[in-house]
Amino acid sequence: MRALSQQTCALLDVPDEVLLDVLQYLQICDVLVLRKTCKRLYTLTQDRHVWLVMLHGQRNCAPLPPHLQDPSSWTHLSSDELEVVVRRLDEIHRTWLIQRSTYFLPSHDESCVLDPSFNNDDGARTIYSIEVFLDRWLLCVYHEKLVELWDLDRAVRYPHRPMLCGRQHVRGAGSFTSAITHLNPLDDVLTIAVSW
Repeated sequence: MRALSQQTCALLDVPDEVLLDVLQYLQICDVLVLRKTCKRLYTLTQDRHVWLVMLHGQRNCAPLPPHLQDPSSWTHLSSDELEVVVRRLDEIHRTWLIQRSTYFLPSHDESCVLDPSFNNDDGARTIYSIEVFLDRWLLCVYHEKLVELWDLDRAVRYPHRPMLCGRQHVRGAGSFTSAITHLNPLDDVLTIAVSW
């Protein structure tokens, strides 16, 4: 009995199946750090099943792109593609409630202060609708009659430098009361209809 209690087990002595089960319970940032430790863990953190389980858990926390809302559509995704989707959703989940005081314009290196005419008393805005299109574009419609389109690919590569690709203020009295969007997959045209 005493001999058994003195035995130790190193992390890398654990079978792959057990390590894969453990990876499913880690935060995404921890998985990404763990993959930098050795070749074996690097390979395990690229396992498709790990990212599938994470995506399944995320679908209750963040809006999935329309083409991925049905889990049967995930079968064609590679491990790398699944990882990109999971990392994007994690970035959205961690940052979308943070108060935005600046935004970035394409090809601008310095931040620009938000136009004060769109700010509430505390400088924040109220999101009315948020959707992801083509697993890349984040569309935000604000009650303050503002529509913004963000490039999520840039958010994955530069998480502290999101890319604002388009911004449109709609003139009129009051604030938005409804919004609906439609993506035409044939010509990649996004149509947004709003009312106030």
